[in-house]
Amino acid sequence: MLDFLKANPDEELTRDDVAQKFDMSATSVHASLEPAVNGGALVFERNEDLHFVYRLPRPGEKLTTKPAQAADWPPMAAQQASGHTRLGIAAIEALSVDDNVPFVPPRTPGASKWEALFKKLERPGQSIQIPMQWKTPVAAQSTKRNAKAKGVKDAPTFRVGNDPGSEHARLWRIT
Repeated sequence: MLDFLKANPDEELTRDDVAQKFDMSATSVHASLEPAVNGGALVFERNEDLHFVYRLPRPGEKLTTKPAQAADWPPMAAQQASGHTRLGIAAIEALSVDDNVPFVPPRTPGASKWEALFKKLERPGQSIQIPMQWKTPVAAQSTKRNAKAKGVKDAPTFRVGNDPGSEHARLWRIT
């Protein structure tokens, strides 16, 4: 972005402009550019149209690190509370590229994260009580498994429903 602005020194870019021109999420623009603003390489301010923009500093301009009267400035409290670390352009530049590092998938391609849960049910008639918040994703996985089992001899089928007498859900092996 700095190269673009150096080639176009009169240009001012809004957050959406930066996101579009440099193919990045609009929500990550400020966090990415904040180190450049704090370091004095960019200015972040309201323009004449009252939009917040990024631009190069003008010769002899006294720099500030905060825009005047930004309602949501600084966006630090939420980020500090969440424990997330900001990753700026300088941090990205410091990363090294490694060659020939093998990719190890987190699970077998095509396998569900619910695989271990379904494997626990070894025979028809067995069931497992599961947290209610699992009901919808486990039911979706059950539906997928049941569709694949159609016409396959001895393939297990499953159902998910509310656990009678409790505030939990339950997964049943039917066949």
